[in-house]
Amino acid sequence: MVNDPVRVTVLGLTDHPWLDARIFNLSRSGLLLLTPFQVPRGCAVKVELHGAVVSGKVRYSKKTSDGFSTGVAIDAVAFQEAEPAPEPVVARSPESLWGALKRLYTAVKNQS
Repeated sequence: MVNDPVRVTVLGLTDHPWLDARIFNLSRSGLLLLTPFQVPRGCAVKVELHGAVVSGKVRYSKKTSDGFSTGVAIDAVAFQEAEPAPEPVVARSPESLWGALKRLYTAVKNQS
């Protein structure tokens, strides 16, 4: 279990420009978020966390006692560098996504 705060933008929904959520778990191919409301399946989302932005698509959003358990399939991860880089660092293969998320999670936890 991860339980870190994130900001989620549901692309194409004008009712909620962004929402606060939590990463509950992560895997090689996706994120499990706890969101305050149901996000429609198939919606493109941008998940902003410390040091990275993850883009993906909602696979499901199910009611729980704490909100909605929302599964996101990862399309890409862009890392925010400490110093400006000419282009963002982006991971696109499943293996590079998983490695990148693990490194980011370890770095964030070590800063705490």
